[in-house]
Amino acid sequence: MHSFSVYVKNSNDVDSRLKQFIIHHNGDFSGKVIIKEISLGGESIIQHSIPFEVLMTIVSKAVVNKKISELEQKTPKEILGL
Repeated sequence: MHSFSVYVKNSNDVDSRLKQFIIHHNGDFSGKVIIKEISLGGESIIQHSIPFEVLMTIVSKAVVNKKISELEQKTPKEILGL
């Protein structure tokens, strides 16, 4: 099992401090990904276990949408590399 931390500033909250998330996953990204939200005191306050396929689908849809948006902003010559 591999782990890493992500820090995110939540601008929706009145408290705009960084929130820490610890992500645990299999090295080959098979199976479930465990995501823990850590409180300011260092305790796990929320834990989710999500199949990797779900996360992969969410991220791939975001990437596709970004690429479509970028292509829509280009001229025909830019798209063709001319």
